Amino acid sequence: MNNQDIDFEGIIEIFNNEGKEAAKEYAESTYKTSYPNIQRRFKEETNYCYNRNTKKYELADKSKTQFMTLEQLYMEKPKALGKSDEDGSNSDLNPHQDEDIFKDVVVNLMKDKIQEISKYIHLEQSTNLVRISLKKLEENGYKIILS
Repeated sequence: MNNQDIDFEGIIEIFNNEGKEAAKEYAESTYKTSYPNIQRRFKEETNYCYNRNTKKYELADKSKTQFMTLEQLYMEKPKALGKSDEDGSNSDLNPHQDEDIFKDVVVNLMKDKIQEISKYIHLEQSTNLVRISLKKLEENGYKIILS
């Protein structure tokens, strides 16, 4: 089965208007394949993504840039900044410079995260008091889950 065999827009329209069960029934009866397989192909072959808030499929917003998390940055090794010259000599005099630059980037990103957190959470070590501004968090789009 190739891309033209499945009418993704039709299935998504049924899903958004009539619900998951109707879309599942339609997809499985029409295309003779499992609904999870079709869902997997949604993700791989279309620009649609499931919005948990509206419980509908929507076109992915291309204007939203996706940033790497600190964990992803730390796991990915930086590419060498100093490349070999045409004559084969290496223009990078300090091989550890790339690693130091990468560490500086990670430290700066961590500082930014801590600064963002400090807008909403204040720790008072002398009194062992933690103040959390739930109202500010909600106003700025954060979801709060207390456990």
